[in-house]
Amino acid sequence: MTTNRIGVFIKNNRLPIFVVFSMCILYVLPIIMADRLYVDDMGRTTTGYYGWKGNGRPFAEMIMKFLSFGGLNLDISPLPLLLALALYSVTSVAYVRSVIPKKGILITVIASLGFIVNPFYLENLSYKYDSFPMMISVCVLLLAYINISNIYARATIATIAVIASLSSYQASIGLFVSLAVIESVSYINKGIDLKFVFLRIVERGLCFGIGYLLYDKVIKPATVLESNGYTWQHSQTILLNKEGFDIFARNVHIYLEKIMKYATSIPSITIALVAFFIVASLGSILFGIFNKQKNKPIAIICSIMVMASPIIVFALTFIHMCLLVYPIASPRVFVSFSAFIFLMMAILFMHDRFNRASLVPAILFIAFSYVYSFSYGNALKFQDEYENYVAVNIANDLSTIDPLGQLKIQTNGYMDYPQQVAIVLKKYPAMKDAILRYLNNDWYWSYFQLGKYGVTNARAGLSQKYASDISSGKALLVRRDYSFHKRDNILVISFHGKY
Repeated sequence: MTTNRIGVFIKNNRLPIFVVFSMCILYVLPIIMADRLYVDDMGRTTTGYYGWKGNGRPFAEMIMKFLSFGGLNLDISPLPLLLALALYSVTSVAYVRSVIPKKGILITVIASLGFIVNPFYLENLSYKYDSFPMMISVCVLLLAYINISNIYARATIATIAVIASLSSYQASIGLFVSLAVIESVSYINKGIDLKFVFLRIVERGLCFGIGYLLYDKVIKPATVLESNGYTWQHSQTILLNKEGFDIFARNVHIYLEKIMKYATSIPSITIALVAFFIVASLGSILFGIFNKQKNKPIAIICSIMVMASPIIVFALTFIHMCLLVYPIASPRVFVSFSAFIFLMMAILFMHDRFNRASLVPAILFIAFSYVYSFSYGNALKFQDEYENYVAVNIANDLSTIDPLGQLKIQTNGYMDYPQQVAIVLKKYPAMKDAILRYLNNDWYWSYFQLGKYGVTNARAGLSQKYASDISSGKALLVRRDYSFHKRDNILVISFHGKY
């Protein structure tokens, strides 16, 4: 899109864009109100560092430096999140208009929300700093799939989008492949020649390959620090042998288990209605294919591609991460699950039959997603309040036990969830990985949490076995949530909760 075309598009679609933006703000409102420093946020608010470039995300760092006007990286939330939602509103509507055109405002809005109501993406939206770069990594990929007739412009934009996405947040890149599948389904549904569809798939594959190679061979070596063990560790791919296959199978099990935890928390009536209308919609799409396509073998191939698309897009949610020896299993890496949710929405409206009836399961699912998000945001707030309370008590006790801060400290065990959070996790177990307890088991962020309240003691750096051994001894001081155990110049803070 040229600048003029972008302006015309926004003008012509200002109502759906505004509605999507408003709905997105409502969706994240509890997260904003929770106002919790989320993981890396604690380090950035304390030291003012950026740190994305060293993780192979130079575009993220460039964007945030621009947003912060250089210098120290200060907390300017919720501005990054609001900018992320504004960008998403425009790009999602543009993308939906390309995939399922000629639909009313309500269908456009519902479909546009498909990417953001990914339950795992709530973690990405929780970061005060990272929410904007993470959203950019998604939006540039959506822009790569809007209607552009010129092949050179289209291929250039797609290749740049791959590089920009990887340079913003690597975990989003699986979305590019998923969007290629959705694009193919959209073309088949529109009656476009199968040869054209295959050529477009090849084009997308080449753009992805070139973009990925440029990032992997040029940008990544120039930015990722050799000392960054975290990034290098989580970049190692499995070997093509029995051990590699075992690791792959283990990873598949881990990711499927996390998705099933979410799926089983959706009300049965919602699942039943969505499933029924998706099957009916697929039937309608297949009927249309055989109506438009006189060549029956071609019609059969097209039908197989359409029917296989949900399975393929679902697998693409996590399959690329299963190829890693040490994959990250946090919700934030499930960005590609957004494509699966969107495809389910798109299938409901790609055909022209019973679209109004299809709004019922779509709206029902969106409504559930909002309840899920609100529950998550409020649980974040309760967790933050309780953890701050415990951290203040620890800081006060430490000021009595060790007023000069000469002892080395280490956290051991897990802090309990407050009752309000516990019941949320009982109903929505998939949230557990996103509602984090910083005060646990010598986690790096434990000391930032305590540091918020004046604790300056050095970290002991003991092995977990040795810390547990000290914790099993007589307590120096016992509180309801934790106890202090001293040995020589080491003070272990042992929490009384369960994992």
